[in-house]
Amino acid sequence: MKFDTRKKEKELIKKKFIPDKKGVLNKKKRFSRVKKNQKTKSQKNLTTLDLLPYKTVVGEDNVLQLNEGFMDILELKGYNMAGMDNEDLLHVIYQYESLVKMYVFPFKLITLYSPLDTSAQQKYYLDLINETTNLKHKKLLMETYYEMKWFQNNNYNKEFYFMIYADTLEELRECRNDFMQYKGDLSVGRITLEKKRAILFKLNNPTSKIFN
Repeated sequence: MKFDTRKKEKELIKKKFIPDKKGVLNKKKRFSRVKKNQKTKSQKNLTTLDLLPYKTVVGEDNVLQLNEGFMDILELKGYNMAGMDNEDLLHVIYQYESLVKMYVFPFKLITLYSPLDTSAQQKYYLDLINETTNLKHKKLLMETYYEMKWFQNNNYNKEFYFMIYADTLEELRECRNDFMQYKGDLSVGRITLEKKRAILFKLNNPTSKIFN
């Protein structure tokens, strides 16, 4: 006598001795569908501003208010270390080491690359080209003009910035004063609001080639 396994399985499922695989599978599908819908709904409610850590700019000194705390950006001027002698190079290193030891609050040093701006030089040579009547001189000026244009399209400036943090606006200003005091001979300075916006844009759009 042939044993009907399918019929026996149905009887056991009906008596709830074994789980209904089809039902379990359907439940999993329903659960994953609900979870996916919830995730999609929560994502739709978010905006770009919700994902950024910056909320607004406060005060005449243009301090950045974060989701938690405050931040300011200071610029560190670069040094041509290849052209410095050993004594000057060690002096810069010691100044930075002293700053790190004396300033005990949170800060971050970041490096950004921005396009080399030669628009002023291009305009200067273009004006000379339009004014000169000497063909030989005009040819030399044209070569220099296209060199400036090539430099702008193919070279980048390496820029350094300090980001300092504090819990409150008053503490941030105190930290900034301490930082400027402890910097020693390092060329550190404050920057404009437009520059801060450009830095934040670059940080949030790292693949962008436009950085003014």
